[in-house]
Amino acid sequence: MRETLGGAIIQFHRMYWARLTTQMGTAFEKDLTKSQFLVLGLVAAHPQVTMSALSEHTGMLKQQITRIVDRLEEKGFVTRERSQTDRRSVCVKATARADAYLRQVEQQSVKIIMATLGVLNDEELARMADSFSTINALLDKVPLPADPLK
Repeated sequence: MRETLGGAIIQFHRMYWARLTTQMGTAFEKDLTKSQFLVLGLVAAHPQVTMSALSEHTGMLKQQITRIVDRLEEKGFVTRERSQTDRRSVCVKATARADAYLRQVEQQSVKIIMATLGVLNDEELARMADSFSTINALLDKVPLPADPLK
């Protein structure tokens, strides 16, 4: 049973990636690169994250993170502050503009997903919605791993 479930989850992930994720990229790619979008999402989800933590979590070199944060700062999406406790450490914060932008991207992604799912009839969409409700409720019971950016 567990192996079957594990295989089904992997199959879902592959199908989701092939059918939806690549199309959802169009919601932000005119404004940001994939790396910039990844870093912006991490910064928005983790207030006061350090440059070092971003580098460690993404696997990108510190120089790459610096360039990405430079671009995001130029666009008004993030600000940097020196840590009050460790002057060598720089924290990155998302701005209100970033929050608004990420909400817009999410809304655009929903439109893209719904357009992609347009081949399904109302009954199939209802079944899918019920399935996701069940999956989300069950996953809520699974503890989150420790936050790697804290």
